[in-house]
Amino acid sequence: MITMHLRKSIGAMSIRPHRVRSTARHAACTYESGYVTYSRLPLGSESPMKFFLYGDHLNPTQLKRRAPEHQFLMRATLPEHTIKFCRWSSQWRCGLASVTPSPGEQVWGAVFEVTDEDLKLMDLFEEDVPPSAFRQVQVTVLTETGEKLPVTTYAATPIGKFKPKAHYLDWVMKGLKHWKLPEEAIDLWKSFAPQ
Repeated sequence: MITMHLRKSIGAMSIRPHRVRSTARHAACTYESGYVTYSRLPLGSESPMKFFLYGDHLNPTQLKRRAPEHQFLMRATLPEHTIKFCRWSSQWRCGLASVTPSPGEQVWGAVFEVTDEDLKLMDLFEEDVPPSAFRQVQVTVLTETGEKLPVTTYAATPIGKFKPKAHYLDWVMKGLKHWKLPEEAIDLWKSFAPQ
């Protein structure tokens, strides 16, 4: 089982800088699966971090604003997980996506290198959810060649079941297509469309 290093991140989805949040980077957690387990980890590394991004994080406009120094590395999947909308966004006025354990499923995304400066900017862009809503955690993804790769990603502390809206899903779709994710990934997100 891979030990998941966690550092508190603030939410997931806004793209406008607002104000600096607390720099505390610890959070309690109950999230666990066969691929991940949480432990406490302080900030301190200045080397680039490999980050697995999914959902709205992949939108190129949002990514450029939130992590301007990012470098695309590869497409990848997070095994034994699926997407749930378990946080509410006051800006999007709908549910926000998070990875959550789900045996036999997988979430498509992409791996990027991001710097400490990128991570600081990410904190500035998250004013519409509480500071403990999303956390940075270490997981193991599979590359398109089948290689296992330890990376960091976002995972939410769930508070309920919410629904996404069309404008949010459209934003996500732009990112999926920009990074040329497979039809399997696009079909998953299409399945979330309001009926």
